[in-house]
Amino acid sequence: MSNLLAAVTVLLIVQACGSAAQEKQPAADDKTFLQVSCEESEALLDGVANEARSGVAKGDVLIAIARLGGRETSAKLNQERLSAVKKFFIGRDIPAQNIVGAEGERVGGLGQVEFYIGGRLYMRLQARRHKSICIECCNPAPEDFYPRRKRSRRRN
Repeated sequence: MSNLLAAVTVLLIVQACGSAAQEKQPAADDKTFLQVSCEESEALLDGVANEARSGVAKGDVLIAIARLGGRETSAKLNQERLSAVKKFFIGRDIPAQNIVGAEGERVGGLGQVEFYIGGRLYMRLQARRHKSICIECCNPAPEDFYPRRKRSRRRN
């Protein structure tokens, strides 16, 4: 009877240790950044692109996983975030065949895009609620500065 009790105790301890190890706990070197402006997003993604270029030269793949936030409901939002990120990286000379985009499980709080290079988490970029990743607004087209004015007819 005491052997059975000891075996059950050991199993409970092992199970408790295993479940504690599976819980997400922030690491000391956790690279999670909140998107504040499009310039900051572009700078952060440039860092990812530079690291990915050196990894791609060794045969690594850049993986972007978009996750909806707690209060986000749009099914298209993850696709918009992944599309913006992929377009950005292709513009930074990373071959499209080395970029993998995927949708992950919902997270509490703000939505985010995680970037993995060579299978290791490099960075998380949190997006504003119900918004895509702002990248293109940093370099607007010249016609955005001088839109054609629509002239309205004045009624007498």
